[in-house]
Amino acid sequence: ARCTFKQADELMAGGRFAEAAAVYARVDAPALREHAAFLRADALAREGKSDESVQEFRLLLDGGGAFAVKAGLRLAAAETAVGRTENAITVYNRLLGVREMLLTADEETTGTAAEQQKKSKIPQFSLTPSERIDTLYGRGRAFYRVYRFDEAEKDFSAVAELQPARMGEMRFLKALCRY
Repeated sequence: ARCTFKQADELMAGGRFAEAAAVYARVDAPALREHAAFLRADALAREGKSDESVQEFRLLLDGGGAFAVKAGLRLAAAETAVGRTENAITVYNRLLGVREMLLTADEETTGTAAEQQKKSKIPQFSLTPSERIDTLYGRGRAFYRVYRFDEAEKDFSAVAELQPARMGEMRFLKALCRY
């Protein structure tokens, strides 16, 4: 498996993304399978195969494994890049644990929270502070793109609180939301 990874990494470094994606797909070591799937999705995205990369990133997100959060962030970015901003917002909400939007009306009105979580089968994510900042920033930008300025402003404020060094940038983005 290490030789396969090395071969694929060399192809990536050489800009041969389609070939690298094919090599990553051949990794069969259980311990490396998810990492290889993430790198395959990345290679497909770099090759310009948006729909295929979106599908691969979505599978990783849905799997809830070690690369789920990274895949979710890449998925949201890919959805935004192809003009599916509402899909990106849904992904960001999912990463942030905004479950209400993902439950059916039935699940919202019946059962305990634990039952609802079990029924919905949506993995919950533990975000690092950096991932949380990236997710809030990305969602804020997505909200801005679809003219949901109040929500965008809230996310930019949250980023400024979590990362004071970006206060100036967030003030600027919040000002854009107001005018």
